[in-house]
Amino acid sequence: ISQGGKSDHFLPWLTIDPTTGALFAVYYDRRNTDSPTETNTYLAHSTDGGTHWSEFKINNAAFYPSDQIFMGDYNHISAHGGIVRPIWTELRDNKKSIWTYPLDFKFSMH
Repeated sequence: ISQGGKSDHFLPWLTIDPTTGALFAVYYDRRNTDSPTETNTYLAHSTDGGTHWSEFKINNAAFYPSDQIFMGDYNHISAHGGIVRPIWTELRDNKKSIWTYPLDFKFSMH
């Protein structure tokens, strides 16, 4: 799924929109960061059964994971009617947080 080269990509969650058949994945990725542990969150989607994927970063700033939380245990993604809701966790400025970024992917499958 990831086009991130040799960077780490990890803890994916996958879903299928039952109304469109589109595939979606949310995952952590360490490409294009200033250090090897700095992490971003990406969303990938496919409209051809997983043969081709498009992806983009969905968090607003990179963060450093910590063993203070079980990173990835609380991540999730759902999709229905073209609306996708990825959910992920971060630890930024010593504050634990949970994020979502609802996206509209209303397109037709051919």
